[in-house]
Amino acid sequence: MEIKFLSIKKIESNPDVSRNSYEAAKRMWKDVKVDYITSRHIGFTATDKLYNTKHSIIYFSERKFPKSWNCDCRWHTLKGKFCKHILAVFLRLNKDPFFLKTIKKTPL
Repeated sequence: MEIKFLSIKKIESNPDVSRNSYEAAKRMWKDVKVDYITSRHIGFTATDKLYNTKHSIIYFSERKFPKSWNCDCRWHTLKGKFCKHILAVFLRLNKDPFFLKTIKKTPL
């Protein structure tokens, strides 16, 4: 499976990414864990220790980017934009070379 995500440069220059969401993602990226991996999906959990919350993020390999990412938080559901939880997964994929080492990673 190939996983597509935004590079740090693209996150910083994307007008749809809220500055507050990006700052929160920088605080959370170390607390992203993998729940499961199947042949078509990857499930993640992002923990925000500041607010004591956990959210589920799912990557769907069969969908086109950016619709391939989904989060159960209210922000993503209502706005349809990348939330701090998805951005935290992107940061973890960019910064941690051993995170998902068996999966082909393609930063956009």
